[in-house]
Formats: sequence, C-alpha cells, structure tokens
Amino acid sequence: MKTLYSHITSKICFLLLLILSSCKSGVDTSEGQVLDFIAPQAVMLGFSKSVNTLNTALKSSQLAQPLKNTQWLKELKTDAEYLRLALGDSMYNSITNQPVHAALLLSGARKYGWLFLVPVSSSDLKFNPDPDNYIIDTSDYESSKIYHLTLSNGRSYYISLKNKVGLLSRHRTLIEEALRTSSGTYSVRTSEGFSDMYKTLNRKDPLNLLINLREFSHLSKSHLGKQHPKWLEKTGLWAAFDLHPTPDRLQIDGLIQVPDSAGLFISTLSGNYVSEKKLQHLPVPSFANAFVYFNLENYATYQRKYLEYLEQTGKLKAYRTALETEFKTIPFQELKEILRGEFGIFYGTIPENSVPTYFFRVYNASKFIDIAWPDETKKPLPSYRGYEIWEIRQPALIQHLYSLPVSRQTALAVIVKDFILLCPDETFLYSVLNALEDNKLLTVQEPFEKLLTKTAQPGHIIAFAKEKYFETLLQNSLINKAPVLRDLLNQLPPTGQHLLSLTYINKSAVVSLTSVFGREEDKGIRQLWTLKTEKIIFGPVAVTNHMDNSQEFIFQDEGWTLHACSPEGRRLWQKKLDAPILYTAQWDMFKNGRLQHVIVTSGSVYVIDRNGNDVKPWPKKFNKTITAAALFDYDKNKNYRLIIGEGTTVHNLDVSGNPVKGWQFTSLKAPLAYHPKHYFHKGLDYLVFQSADGTVFITDRAGNSRLKGAFPAKTPYEVHMVFPADGQPWYIQYLKANGEQVSYFQNGRSDSIRLLQVPDYGLISHNEVFSGYASRNQLIIKDRNGFFEKKLPFSITEAPELVRILGKNFYTVAGAVDEKIALFHSNGLMVEGFPVYGTSTPIILQKGKNDPVFLVTKGAQGYLIGYEISQSVLFQAI
Repeated sequence: MKTLYSHITSKICFLLLLILSSCKSGVDTSEGQVLDFIAPQAVMLGFSKSVNTLNTALKSSQLAQPLKNTQWLKELKTDAEYLRLALGDSMYNSITNQPVHAALLLSGARKYGWLFLVPVSSSDLKFNPDPDNYIIDTSDYESSKIYHLTLSNGRSYYISLKNKVGLLSRHRTLIEEALRTSSGTYSVRTSEGFSDMYKTLNRKDPLNLLINLREFSHLSKSHLGKQHPKWLEKTGLWAAFDLHPTPDRLQIDGLIQVPDSAGLFISTLSGNYVSEKKLQHLPVPSFANAFVYFNLENYATYQRKYLEYLEQTGKLKAYRTALETEFKTIPFQELKEILRGEFGIFYGTIPENSVPTYFFRVYNASKFIDIAWPDETKKPLPSYRGYEIWEIRQPALIQHLYSLPVSRQTALAVIVKDFILLCPDETFLYSVLNALEDNKLLTVQEPFEKLLTKTAQPGHIIAFAKEKYFETLLQNSLINKAPVLRDLLNQLPPTGQHLLSLTYINKSAVVSLTSVFGREEDKGIRQLWTLKTEKIIFGPVAVTNHMDNSQEFIFQDEGWTLHACSPEGRRLWQKKLDAPILYTAQWDMFKNGRLQHVIVTSGSVYVIDRNGNDVKPWPKKFNKTITAAALFDYDKNKNYRLIIGEGTTVHNLDVSGNPVKGWQFTSLKAPLAYHPKHYFHKGLDYLVFQSADGTVFITDRAGNSRLKGAFPAKTPYEVHMVFPADGQPWYIQYLKANGEQVSYFQNGRSDSIRLLQVPDYGLISHNEVFSGYASRNQLIIKDRNGFFEKKLPFSITEAPELVRILGKNFYTVAGAVDEKIALFHSNGLMVEGFPVYGTSTPIILQKGKNDPVFLVTKGAQGYLIGYEISQSVLFQAI
C-alpha cells in the first residue's frame, strides 16, 4: 500500500525537479508553426515571451545571484557572446526579443538534449567571419542548411533555419529530427492531450512549462534506475505549469492530468473537498518543520473511493485480510461513523532525525479511543498539563484507516480538542502539548499566514516545509542518486518556506506551489525540546564548555543523580552523588585551559571532568553536614581557594583538597547560613561570612578579622558590602522583605530607607547592581539605569533575577502556579514572544556571538523545557 507520506513527498520532489530542469536550461516557448518542428516524443517544452523578458524576471528574483556564478551559466553567457559575434548585433537583438521555445528531447544513445526554437524575420542566415573566435562548417539536410559553429573554447553548436524558424542545439541529431518533423504530419501538436494542456498556460507569466509525463517517466528511469517511482508511469499524459519568479519568491501554478484509469492514490480525493479553510485549527506546533494535511469533507466518501483504489490496484484482498486478522475485535463500522475527513502528519526536525506525529479529526475523541483501543491494548500514562495520555498498541490501525505510514509497535495517544494525536516519542509529545496549550500553532504564525495568502485556495492536500527541510528531503530521496540534480539543487538560493496545494478535479490535479526565498527569521521565542526526568532538586545551572567557550547546563534529580546536558537538550553524562547539591563552580585545576566541575553536596566535594569522570584526588567526604561553600581565585591566576563550611568548622582548601597553611578563621558558634562572599577594594581582600545565628564576620584572605571580632550587628537577611565612592568607611547592607533597605556601619550605627515602595512583604532579590520585588502579579525593579513597575498577567512565585545576555541587562520572573515565565528588557518592556510555559526562573545559555540564545526552565511533573530566542528580538530597538 502506498502511504500518504510517500505519495506526497514523491510528488513534491518531482515537481521541484521539473522546476530545476527548467531553470538549468533557461528556456521557454510560444505559439505558431514552431510547434511543427517538435517531435511528439518531447520530454519537456518551455515557453517565454522573449529571452529579455525572462532575463528581466530572473534578475529581479533572488534566483539571479546564486545562479550568476555557476559554471554552466558562465558558459552559456560566453557562448551567447560568440553567437552575437557570429550573427551580428541586429540579428542577435531581433532574435532575443522574439518568443523563445525549447524542447528537451532524446538525442540518441539515451542522452537528452535541448532544442531551442525562435521565429526570425529573415529567410536566410548570414554569419560574420571571425576565424579567431569560431569556425563555421556547412552541410545540407532535407533541403536545409545546417551550420556547425565551433567556438574557440572548444564548445560547438548546430544552427539551422527553415520556414523562418531558427533552430539551435548542441546536438546535430536534434536539428535533423526537427527538420524531418516539420516536413511530416506528426508533431507535438498531434500528441494525445497536448492541445488541452497547452490551452491552460498563462502566457502573461515569464515562463511556462509543458511536461510529457510518459516521456518524463522514461527519463526518470534512465537517470534513477531502481530508484525510479513506478507510479510516475501511470500519472497521465501531460502536465502544464506557469512559473512566476518575484524578488522574494517563486510561484508555480499548474495542472497535471491524472485519469482514474491510472490507478493512483490521488483519485481517492475526487469530489470530497472543503473550501475556504484557513487551517488555523490544525494541531501543528509552531516549531514543526513540515506537515502534510488532507482537507476532506468527510471520511465515508474517502473510504469508499479508497477501497475502489485498492480494488483497481489489486490490493483490496490484502487490506481486508489485514483487518480480519490484526483487528478482529475492533468494530470498524462504529469507527467510520466517528471519523471526519481531516488527517495528516507533521515533523519537528530535519528528515533524517524526524519524529513523526499523526493527527486526525473525529466527532467523539473519547469514544474513538475506547473503541479503537480497548483497555487491554492501551495503558494510561501520567497526564501532562491536563491532557490524558495513553500508550497504545496496534497504531497500525491508523494506517489501515487513513493510509498513514505507521510502522511502530506502540505509540502515545492524546486528545487535543476534536483531534487525536499519535506520537512515538514521549519528550517530543510533551513539547507538542506545551506549544498547543500556549497557542503556539504554526498555522497562526505570521510567516505561515503570509505564505498562505500568496498561494491558491487550500485544496485537498496541503504540504508545507520550511528552511532546509525540503532541500534535505530531496537530497535524501532522489538527489544523491543523480549527481547532476544534486549539483543543480546546490545552485539554487536558500529558501525559507514552501507551501504546496493540490486539488483533484475532473481527473486532473490542480497544483499551486509557493517557495519563499531566504530564511524566514524566527520572531520571539520557540520551544526546542522537552526533557523528561525525575523531580529536580537542584538547578538547572549554566556551565562553560571549555572546548568552544559555549554554555551547557547541569541539574540534580531527587535520586541525587547529576546530569549534564547540551543547550539542545541532549544528555551528555550522568553521575550518582551521595547527597543533594548545595553549591557548584568550575575551575581550571591543572592550569591547561580545561575546566572541571566543583560539586559540593551536604556530605562531600566532587571534582568532575567534562565527561562525567572523577578527577583525582577527589571526591572527599566530610563527617559533618556542609551548609555553605565558595570558590575564590583572588588574583585571577588560577591559585584557587575552596571555602567549605562543615558544621561549625570553616575549611580553606587548595585544588588538591589540602588545607591552606596560615588559615585563621576555622570555627564558628553556628554553621554558615549563606555562601561566603569575596570583595576586593583598594588593594585589600574582604571575605564575608554569615552564620545561622545572624552573626556577620569580615576577614582578609588569610581569615584574619578586619574588625575586632564579629560585626556589631546581627541579621537573618543575606548581607553584602558597600564601599562608598567618597572614601567613607565601608559598611554592610541588606534588604528586608517589605522593601526596607538597612545599612549597618562599623561603629554600630544603622539607618534604613524605603528602597522599594511595596504594599506588603514579598519576594526580594538584591545585590550591588539591582533590587527586585515580586508579590502576587506585581513586579518592581530598581537598578542603576532606572526604575520600572509592572503588573503581569500571571502571579509570580520566585524573586526576579538579573541576567546578562551578550553584555546587556535583562530580568527574569517565574510563576509556578500559572506555569508562566517571562523575560524583560532593562526598560521594563517584555521581550516579544513572552510569557511562555514554565514553572521556574529560567537560566540563559549562550553559544556564539551571532548564535541564538537558549533558555532552560522547569515544567510540570519534573520536566525540563528548552527554548531558543533570536538575537534580533532580544536586541531590537525599544
């Protein structure tokens, strides 16, 4: 049984090959007796008003630049100059302003060549002698002269003139055949079906094509061998296409003869069409790279015609046998009454790594699930964001109902409104549901809507692909089998999106293809992945990859396993630890440019390389509970000092885990409550230690107190040091949850101000750069650049945080209750595309200066979610 995907992709592939072939030749056609010179066996005919008209249209298109420097076009331009010299400017200009015709024909020995035809005003050809640039030989054939023009570059052409029609080709056999054909009674005019398709061409477009489908099938077989699709042999007689290149896209509209007698799958679509469909209801996420959608009025009509198709192709018996043996207990009649006529498939990544998701519309989704997959064939899984999910066996049922290529033993089924989705990959399904829940649908995105308006009214089948997906699909399916086609594809400009509409009417397929040039830049933010894991108890935290200075991330789950992942969501390694993590850092232990992870748990210190292996002599276990840690590199010379607060003891260790000699600050009355801090001011080091009883200690790097004992004030709030610019003595500062900022001086004096005018106690974040407050849905940020206050469309459950992205300040907030996160510019404007789904303050990952920025946050039920943000949106003028 030919599957939906193979049907559609093969048709798309061959449609593009037709286009490419026309681009390579750069030729077109017109009317008149010129057709009398073209043999009935012509594979393809091209028509254009004139060479100059076509050249003007191509120059205004993005097709021009990539084709400009190709070898074959350079040769063509050089040859054209030789022809100008040979014919003279007057004759050459006259010819290039006439309607141009071309035919792809078999030139002998299974080789194909192009024959160019153009009406001329003269009844004789005269050449200017120029032996330095070309040599002309003359011979007679069928009462006409054939001129052999040998150029100084070694290339040659054959030229002839008869009945004021000029003929040109690189193959003498094609000139001779054209002269014979013009003298006979059979030409392409008499070919079955030619006249009907010829009349459908729109002569206003710069380029028209007529394809002889039977002969094209022979060409395909000779070039592709076993890869040749046999269904092409039965498609029909002729296909007609109008091509219209514009500066930003290539528009192709056409008609393909597909008689019912051909026995093709597309005949099942006849008389079963829903018009005026805008496609905004389709459950296709915005990150999908391709989809194929069947837009049918009802399933009953489709199923009846599908059975007729199977009977016609001798496949009906096998189909019924499969139903009787594989699905004995399933009442198909009930399913047919529930099914509607809309179904399809979408893909999330490039073809070789694609995860297909199947969708189909029903009248009663719950009833369909119960009938199609009884309890013994489905297993309930934990719901996700309110969606019930089942693991089902026998997903091949959908293949038999809809001719979808479902080959896996199991799949995940979920109901989304009146659609049922089947996906083979759990994490991909969660990404899909996140997008659908947040209304991040591909068909409501501005680029897609623009593309849809440029394409003819949606037909029976809609096929969409964006960026490199289409080209990669061609490479994988056909181009690698034909080097000529591969080279031709590489010459085309990069395309952003393709949309194909195909409608079956009156035994013909009406085709409309729009290809937009240039990559459509992502606007805002798009979800890349969802990673399933156990409940996360630490992280995610950004770390540096010393190989390329990009960023990755680590996190720990409730099983105490440490995970390292790439920004794309790929797990790099995992390592089981002895306890929950309370602090992480990185150091260059061997001073060779390679970073190691320093992981401090409540019981041990680990040093782990980028592959997840322990670095000797670590790990080291501690007897008492570790409550705080900090890693310092005082002089930025990689002489690291690791401070560990174990119970009431404070350790100062070197990279080998040995105690640092001369360390004085060794014991406290209470364990450390916060991680130690380091400040450097006017040549002096200041270390800040804060214990659980509120005591604050300020020491130098050797642990000697900068005061006589403890600081003369206690506080449960985390403090930071302030060094006044006017040279006054330093002091400590902290921010209370009611927005009150308290300053304590060395002499014991204190004062306070209302730093943030907030209505009540809330979530506070504070450091030397900014102060942030959040309560319910109110956000207040005050930093060195100013102040802003916002009321958000969701409640905030974590204190706002300052993040630096490529040298600029941004602020992040999260709301676990409403499952929303947001990113703000420093002026208080929310970054375009936010808020998005998430439950925790996100981390920012950066790769290169010009690369997209990645954002990672937690989701419901212990999942991690990765987003990609375009730099154009982050740094747009605001």
